[in-house]
Amino acid sequence: MASGRRFLLFSENSLFAEALKEQIAALPETKGLEVTSSFKEAVDLAKKDFFDAAIVNDSIELCEGLRKTGFDRTIILIAPASKEPEDDTSVSDFIETPLRFTAFASRLYHSIISHENQDKKGFVVGYFTFNPKTRTAKSNLDSREYPLTEKEADILTYLYRAEGKTVDKDTLLREVWGYNAEVATHTLETHIYRLRQKIDLDPSHPLIICDEGGYRLVNEQKQ
Repeated sequence: MASGRRFLLFSENSLFAEALKEQIAALPETKGLEVTSSFKEAVDLAKKDFFDAAIVNDSIELCEGLRKTGFDRTIILIAPASKEPEDDTSVSDFIETPLRFTAFASRLYHSIISHENQDKKGFVVGYFTFNPKTRTAKSNLDSREYPLTEKEADILTYLYRAEGKTVDKDTLLREVWGYNAEVATHTLETHIYRLRQKIDLDPSHPLIICDEGGYRLVNEQKQ
């Protein structure tokens, strides 16, 4: 992990903000940290300054607001499990409370690396041309674009790079959610289900196959 990361932390809970601030500031990779409890100030800071990631406590509205300003880097939403977004492209990663800082730090840096190492070249899979940069799958049939969440995009990219080989669930969890991340297999299955709803236009010939405890992508290109 490269050094010199700058973070924006938003929380209206002062006790939570103070505790997380101390933990983040103590990380050797942290170069700068701005903390605010103001929605407006958070948006203004994102507009005028550079941050490697925004860490947002319990405000999906701020995540959406940051994206509207053009903030295209990692956004981590921390909130109770009941508030996990079902299909929101503004959130890079969701971490439920109560928070375990070791797992949080791993997920934070994995999301940043994923963003920085993202393959900017698109590829064709099935009826779609996938653009990793914009996280959209464009239909080759009617040119309609389907937005993917960051996790859906990471899963699709990883399966594509496996070149048709089966990737076991533990590997996908580790590679997409990060090392030491406490994520249940059910979470992966839910993301796979939502991804299938977007790109599997022909149920009789699915693109994502569940096979031997994992998943593989059928790389048959169609027009």
